[in-house]
Amino acid sequence: VKANALRAEGKDVLVLAAGEPDFDTPPNIRKAASDAMDAGKTRYVPGKGTPELQKAIQSKFLKDNNLNYDLDEIIVGVGGKHIIYNAMMATINPNDEVIIPAPFWVSYPDIVLLAEGKPVIVQCPENQSFKITADQLEKNRSGSVESILQGQVSGLVVSESSEPGGGSGVSIRGTNSILGGTQPLYVLDGIPVDPLTDAEGMTGSGGSQSSLSFINPNDIDKIEVLKDAAATAIYGARGANGVILITSKTANNENGKDKISFSYENYVTSVRRNINVLDGAGFESYMNQRVLNQIYQEITDPNRFGGPFDGSQLINSENYPEIIEYTLPYPVSSEVNTNWQDETYRLALSNRYNLNYRGGDFKRNISMGLGINNQEGVIINSNNKTVNFNMNAKRKAFNEKIDIYSKTYFTNKKGNAASVGNGQIFQQRGVVSQALQFQPIFSLLEPGQDDDIYSALNEGNVVSNPYTLARYVMDIKESTSFRQTLQLVGKITPKLTGTLKASYNFQKSNRDNYYPLNTTRGRNTNGEASQAFLENSKTYAEANLRYRNRFKNHRIDATLVGTYEKNEIRSIFNKARGFGTDATAFYNFASAEEILTPITQFREVGLLSALFRVGYNFKRKYFVDINTKDSKKLINTINKEK
Repeated sequence: VKANALRAEGKDVLVLAAGEPDFDTPPNIRKAASDAMDAGKTRYVPGKGTPELQKAIQSKFLKDNNLNYDLDEIIVGVGGKHIIYNAMMATINPNDEVIIPAPFWVSYPDIVLLAEGKPVIVQCPENQSFKITADQLEKNRSGSVESILQGQVSGLVVSESSEPGGGSGVSIRGTNSILGGTQPLYVLDGIPVDPLTDAEGMTGSGGSQSSLSFINPNDIDKIEVLKDAAATAIYGARGANGVILITSKTANNENGKDKISFSYENYVTSVRRNINVLDGAGFESYMNQRVLNQIYQEITDPNRFGGPFDGSQLINSENYPEIIEYTLPYPVSSEVNTNWQDETYRLALSNRYNLNYRGGDFKRNISMGLGINNQEGVIINSNNKTVNFNMNAKRKAFNEKIDIYSKTYFTNKKGNAASVGNGQIFQQRGVVSQALQFQPIFSLLEPGQDDDIYSALNEGNVVSNPYTLARYVMDIKESTSFRQTLQLVGKITPKLTGTLKASYNFQKSNRDNYYPLNTTRGRNTNGEASQAFLENSKTYAEANLRYRNRFKNHRIDATLVGTYEKNEIRSIFNKARGFGTDATAFYNFASAEEILTPITQFREVGLLSALFRVGYNFKRKYFVDINTKDSKKLINTINKEK
């Protein structure tokens, strides 16, 4: 009513309720709809749209936006809300938080709730142009780079480890036939980087993992994903599995102001739900019934001497003497009921601290960030502490003709991982699997008891219970990463820009394993330990020339890039057994009865490459792109056992 009154007064009123366009449906669309109905196209069509419409959309993106999508990446909806609903239902897991900028359409929170997610409303007032700010995102940030990547682009799958500070698997469109792997290339602030990788562990104790913990998620400004031709055109074969571009935050927009921010978070992690398993009484009943089933199978055998049981005979040893061989394992209940999931899992309490400083202006500025993440795992005795430091500095020098950038990154992480395997023979009997499989009629070991008491129900094998594995096995991982980058950018002419980049990256990982005497593996070997070391030193240099010009309806963009890269990778793995006491654990190999032959490896990889690319477009409608790339890769590997 009020809107109609204002309109009657001659005022311009915008109607935002129905979300309808303010123009009639164009004639060509009305005619196409009419022609389709006249042709009998009035039946249901595929949910993702007809192939003809998908191809038309594919052609539009390629022609008008220079974006190349496969048909299986294009889905047609009946409206924006329909597409959003489908996306939420396909990607949200129970209890996932979804940020909704306000103002918003009234049904958006309900869509999130229907997908079992948690809507997080972030106010975006008019003085922010109704846009969410970086500061607001910091208050609703993710705890890992992997979480930020999830859902970035179609075809990108992130598989995170449940281990605190653990690694991840990132793949874009599955395994690539060229490289035979799935991991994409990571580029941080314009320079390729390697994930932080664990040193080697003992066989059966859990594999080495790679993680993106070399940078604090709080220090990330944006992440972009390149795939297909866009990735290989710039990075060659290294980009065949896709490229993930990570840009860190700077202080370019502080306008001479100094800004300090601090945030602190506490969060709780738990197993989403325990798997239903038999309790003590149920397991005993199952074992008794198994014996009864065996008896029934034997006495109902049609070929049984004396005739099979037909339901009329009395079942006793006189009629069926063979049943004397059978005994119910639990004629009386043990009254023990151990839920090994409850013993092994816990409510994990963790916290995060982030301290940031940004100051300066567009010509001179500096940004620094310190992040500390103390994380407990849901498996007892698993934990991780990660410390990240990041500093970005910029200065316009030499009469503002050259921009100088300095970027420094430091990361240290240390924690104890949960034992994954139970030894070389029983690798499948680790903490998680044993929490489900281990018999509930056993209690935790008392002082002086060992795993022998479990052998009768484990095919005669002596196997540790999951609590012992989780509580006493040591798998200590520590990694340090340092990276320094310098970059010079200058305009040689108004149309020609030159860039020089240099970077040094050093990564070091240590891993110490010990299986104590109260575990199956430790008991069989009288204490077993390993020490491992992995070091990766990388030098990178790049020179870049870029020419851009526009004349009338023509545009040209030419780039010449030369890169040099050298990696030196060293690793050592030591293993010993026969310690006789847990007092020294992995610290003193000299006390071991048997020290196995150490395994060392040195690997040197060098890469020289050059790229020349020319892009031309006419009226921004017609595009021609020509590029050529040449590279030479040198690999030198030395393996030694000494």
